[in-house]
Amino acid sequence: MRSLQLRADLLYVIVLGPGFGESILVRVPPASWLVVDSFRRQADAAVPTLQWLAHFNVQEAAVAVTHPHLDHVEGLPEVLRQVRSGPLGCSARVVADLVPPADAEAIYREGAKRAALMAVRDRWEAEPARKWELVAGSTQSIGDAQLTVLYPTEDALERPHASPNRLASPFWIEWHSFRALLGSDLDHAGWVEIAPGSPALRSHHVYKVAHHGSKSNQHHEVVTGNPPRAWAVTPWMRGGHVLPRLEDDEGIDRLLEDNSEGAVTCLPLDARRRQAVWRTRAQALAELRGEDILGSFAREDPTPAEQEGGWMALGFDRDGLLQHRQEGPSAVVITRNSPAMKKKPRRKTKDH
Repeated sequence: MRSLQLRADLLYVIVLGPGFGESILVRVPPASWLVVDSFRRQADAAVPTLQWLAHFNVQEAAVAVTHPHLDHVEGLPEVLRQVRSGPLGCSARVVADLVPPADAEAIYREGAKRAALMAVRDRWEAEPARKWELVAGSTQSIGDAQLTVLYPTEDALERPHASPNRLASPFWIEWHSFRALLGSDLDHAGWVEIAPGSPALRSHHVYKVAHHGSKSNQHHEVVTGNPPRAWAVTPWMRGGHVLPRLEDDEGIDRLLEDNSEGAVTCLPLDARRRQAVWRTRAQALAELRGEDILGSFAREDPTPAEQEGGWMALGFDRDGLLQHRQEGPSAVVITRNSPAMKKKPRRKTKDH
């Protein structure tokens, strides 16, 4: 973080993802900010979003909560104490569904999520002008950039859903000729509703890959396009489950069919390294299997140094050209198996 110097003329997308938790900061020049989600680092309970905002002395920003999963909302009350003004976005249904926990176990399990949503509700009630309801088609200006909420639709908000991912809010950002797609954790059924009618989504310059690079939640209308495009994947490690997967026909393999590379913000190949590394998918998988790391690619208890280094920053000019790129030391840029390898035939996926 301290080594990152922002160029005054570039729009920056900064993706934080240390292994459990995701947050995105967008700086629109000269000094307008968007904060998407928040999390608490497992290793030392710090809130990285707050640390980055304090580092850049950000006190006014648009803040958005895409969905109420712990790895996207923990630490939000601290963030809102730092960011004292600007639009505050969340689904009104999510806030309305805020009910008291039924028992001590629920209090323990849901406490951090409840605290985050109560912070949103309290700000909305105390400062109505900050209220920003996240629903498909709503827009928000971030400096001279325009953000459009892609989901949930009004119809989706009326339907019962088993998972918060079903109502997660991805964002589309336009700034001059630059385009960004922030995929949140929206599931495949949600992308089926919005992607076929939004062909421009494939024309992005940067994509924060949906749902930690899971295979089932990448819609072909989104990932198909003309590379190179900058793709960032945040990992998810919890209870022995790991995303993304690096094996054949899993998430990273499928993504590399449509783009020559993608960066995973935290991949502990070597905890002693001081800079990001580049690997083919096969190389990364072989190294991780050699270390016997949780069956796929990452330990469930990364060190504080590894977690602090789980980030990447991308700076774009007005034409959408990537002019500045910097990864934290825990990041790994994963490429196709061979530059000369022929593109594999596309495997068809069901959209319904």
